[in-house]
Amino acid sequence: IGDRQVRNIGTVGGGLAHADPSADMPGAMLALDASFVVRSAKAKRTVAARDWFEGPFESAMKSNELLTDIMIPLPARGTGMAYESFEQAASGYPLVGAAAVVTRAKGNVLSAALAFTGLGEVPFLAKGVEGLVGTDGSAASVTRVANTLAAGVEANEDIHASAEYRLHLAKVAARRALLRALARAG
Repeated sequence: IGDRQVRNIGTVGGGLAHADPSADMPGAMLALDASFVVRSAKAKRTVAARDWFEGPFESAMKSNELLTDIMIPLPARGTGMAYESFEQAASGYPLVGAAAVVTRAKGNVLSAALAFTGLGEVPFLAKGVEGLVGTDGSAASVTRVANTLAAGVEANEDIHASAEYRLHLAKVAARRALLRALARAG
């Protein structure tokens, strides 16, 4: 995850503190229900990933704080995870990325989370992925749910992709990430 420079020099914490709305890691942290510990000279506090991203390049971290810990809950047995993205060729940053975490048991989906990055002003958890819970996770049910996850989202538009194209990519990335996570869930 991340371009060559980030993989070799940057840190996960630095990337999360930067809060780039198109970075890879924020979506994964949201889908994994991570939380972050930040410290100042006088205090320590924990911020849930879902409350971390406040705007483009804006996080809940204050100017006198340092991100010191990333806490990711241990996944339940039968959990599969996947990340799919469509990258802008020159930068390697995703036009759209989707991180999925799915838990299943006895052939039924018990829980599902999916987060988008690159699609909007901030990375965010998709609403409606709960529609997979209770299903067998078939390709048809995944496609049905994936096609609704970006509905109503005000998608970014820039020189690299129109909002309409990003919304299309979001459906494809969500479907692929959910199918791969389900396959890994066993």
